[in-house]
Amino acid sequence: MCGIIGYLGKQNAVPVLINGLRRLEYRGYDSAGLVVIGQNGEMIRERAVGKIDALAKKIENKNMFGSVGIAHTRWATHGGVTEENAHPHFSCDGKIALAHNGIIENYRELKTGLLKDHKFTSETDSEVLAHLIEHFYHDNLRLAVEKALALVVGTYGIAVVSSAEPQKIVCARRGSPLVLGVADDAFLIAFDQPQVFQDALAGRLLPQEGAAHLGGLNLSEEKLRQIERIVIIACGTAFYASLIGKYAIEHCTGLPVSVEIASEFRYRDPVILPHTLVLAVSQSGETADTLAAMREAKNKGAIVMGVVNVVGSTIAREAGRGVYIHAGPELAVASTKAFTNQAAILVLLGLQLGRQRRISLVKGQQIIEEIKQIPEKMKKILAQSEDIKKIAEKYQDYEHMFFLGRGINYPLAMEGALKLKEISYIHAEGYPAGEMKHGPIALIDEKCPVFGIMTKDSLYDKTRSNIEEIRARKGKVILLATEGDEEASRLAEDVIFVPSTMEMLEPFLNVLPLQLFAYHMAVLRGKDVDRPRNLAKSVTVE
Repeated sequence: MCGIIGYLGKQNAVPVLINGLRRLEYRGYDSAGLVVIGQNGEMIRERAVGKIDALAKKIENKNMFGSVGIAHTRWATHGGVTEENAHPHFSCDGKIALAHNGIIENYRELKTGLLKDHKFTSETDSEVLAHLIEHFYHDNLRLAVEKALALVVGTYGIAVVSSAEPQKIVCARRGSPLVLGVADDAFLIAFDQPQVFQDALAGRLLPQEGAAHLGGLNLSEEKLRQIERIVIIACGTAFYASLIGKYAIEHCTGLPVSVEIASEFRYRDPVILPHTLVLAVSQSGETADTLAAMREAKNKGAIVMGVVNVVGSTIAREAGRGVYIHAGPELAVASTKAFTNQAAILVLLGLQLGRQRRISLVKGQQIIEEIKQIPEKMKKILAQSEDIKKIAEKYQDYEHMFFLGRGINYPLAMEGALKLKEISYIHAEGYPAGEMKHGPIALIDEKCPVFGIMTKDSLYDKTRSNIEEIRARKGKVILLATEGDEEASRLAEDVIFVPSTMEMLEPFLNVLPLQLFAYHMAVLRGKDVDRPRNLAKSVTVE
């Protein structure tokens, strides 16, 4: 997860690049660097570990000037947090500099082929691109970049400069977004909202085989076939993401899956049967409850695996095997994109194990095709933010709310309620829609609105009946419905429509309106969305 800014114009690029990095700092904060092409054609580079202030302080007394340059802020994925691993990276001759966002999946193979003639100075996958471009360079930077990228497997957004062609920045993208800004005397390049869902999938889908591959499992095909039970341990939002994973894995594999609240798991003397895989799901990888539960499972003989976001975290190290969700740094306390990517990894695990058991080739290919369409459908939902804000304006003064869902959307109801509680301080409860009539419906009146998830899935008719029960008690209803569902407008005061997808993948779309609704409610009520009271991003105590 990184941010890149480039500048080509008549001003000194350095202050423009530094200011641009400050705007991008939320994308990465362990190191930063920039390079400009000086007046004599020399490449001038500075890099620093830490936040952008560390880089700015390092260059403030230096006479750095150049009207062309690129800069980068980094959040480590390959290689530790060191100045050598910070971008931009140089070619061997120092005439080519590159900043890269994304993941080069075949960098090891590429590096092996270059080692004979090139000297590497970092541990990153990104540096390979600088040397590969140098390998192909013969007086045409654009052509060299094109030839190099033809060999690359993975995702990238890159900006490349060369002292041999000082009035040029070559940019390219695959998967990562890229924006070009044009002014009267300048060109600026940068990245749109990070495509973290695509990052979670990068290199892990096998379309021809209708399968997925999570390399971090470190288990042979034989060992994977021996798994008879899966236990997922997690807390908070990760717990709800894991419940979505439960539905998907059971559907794909036929294996029994249980999801345990980590803070309760080790205190009830859990039974761990042979051939049990235990997944510890945590954004930070430092959650004390989840870490302790994972250790207990490991002591009882389980195969343990971490599903975490932070590279080198304690859970990642102690599990010995695991998968990074590649959600990038999440600066707000309330988890959003990590939720989506955690669920995505669990769906991929279900597909990987499912192809060994009950998922056919054709069915696997259908799932992959639907997964690949999710990012574009997400963008369509995010474009409705202002419409969702108008709905939030109607409900900002209410102090109680229910969220209802069924099947795979039941965990989303709980997640939607949690988000509203976390950042707006409104009391909210998430319930399985069919359970409302067994007690909670007594609370429904005109002062307690209900947010119902009623998309067109196998339980649509059941959910619709539950919403009718709410309407009969004069409850105000907001519905999340599938595009084209005319029935939804008849049942609700307000409706948010989402694109259709297969039932197993609905949460990836349906969660976005819930998050946006909570966000707008909190802002309208004057709350600090990023730093809600009493909460911490990484819960390191039990």
